[in-house]
Amino acid sequence: MNQKKIIHWRYECYSVLILIALFSWLYFNWQVNVSKSHLSESLAFLTGSANFFISDHWLPFSPKDPVWYAILIASINTFVLGISVIFSATCLGLLFGFFSAYSEYKMQWFTKLYVDLFRNTPLVGQLFFWYFGVFYLMPSEVNTYLDGFVTLSIQSISIYVGHFFSFLSVMYLMMFLFFVIIKRTFGIALITLFISVIYFYFSYSKYFSVSIEWLALYVTLTLYTASYIAELSRAALTSVPQYVDDAATALGLSQKNKLKYVIFPLAFKAMRPMLINQYITIMKNTSIGMLIGYPELMNVLTGTIINNTGQTLVCVILMMFLYLSVCLLCQTLFIKQTERVSY
Repeated sequence: MNQKKIIHWRYECYSVLILIALFSWLYFNWQVNVSKSHLSESLAFLTGSANFFISDHWLPFSPKDPVWYAILIASINTFVLGISVIFSATCLGLLFGFFSAYSEYKMQWFTKLYVDLFRNTPLVGQLFFWYFGVFYLMPSEVNTYLDGFVTLSIQSISIYVGHFFSFLSVMYLMMFLFFVIIKRTFGIALITLFISVIYFYFSYSKYFSVSIEWLALYVTLTLYTASYIAELSRAALTSVPQYVDDAATALGLSQKNKLKYVIFPLAFKAMRPMLINQYITIMKNTSIGMLIGYPELMNVLTGTIINNTGQTLVCVILMMFLYLSVCLLCQTLFIKQTERVSY
């Protein structure tokens, strides 16, 4: 037994020494390259002026703002896009999975066609189809439809909302109080508070505008991810044993109550790990926005800021850290909090 313990600790020490040697070699190479390129090792460039313009921004931004604020704007763009896709893809995927699992609705052929089409084609190809083949064909001049309700152009799409965002802001604020006081699910409450603040910000304008780049990314990621979630939900719903359904029927539950109180909670517990994996994948897939010029995190950090400052390694490390932080935030908000939700 002692010999096995000695061998175990020996391999542990070897692993630690290899990691130390690897990181020391990387740090030494970084020091040599920095000295040759005459670049500063500090993060002082983050406080300097950005000197570039970000086309899409949910918060006010100008080229005179510091670089760290530009990175914050890009992070918010990534987070808002990811959260929007998560909610829409989940709703659409669960709907298609439900129709696929129950043959009495006569929708299995359509859901199978949808899943096979969007799951087996490249994500970048779908993005190019929606951007260049659909949204990029918008009129170059601003056109107004439905008595000023919708405004279309090749730059953006605007919809008249009036005071609708004020109503949504109050509604999500009430949901925040509900989740904090009654449900005590602080992760979901944090999401509702964030959405309430976003809607409050947009309540000052009676028009809601999104660029065609954002819209192309949103549609692409939603349809692509919903095809995977549809298969996950179908597999989870069909994995519920038949005797559970028979027991619920014997108790006199209707089909609606069976799905609500028995089948769907069991199916959701089975598909939750893979569902969270899809959410994390959505956050990482937002990086394809740099292919069409959308100012998300990777585009701003590894494209614009590196070209302006030359701080390649620092920007790449910062980008990886921010993506890791966003993905871990989603993991904390969705995994741990859904375990506490009672059905």
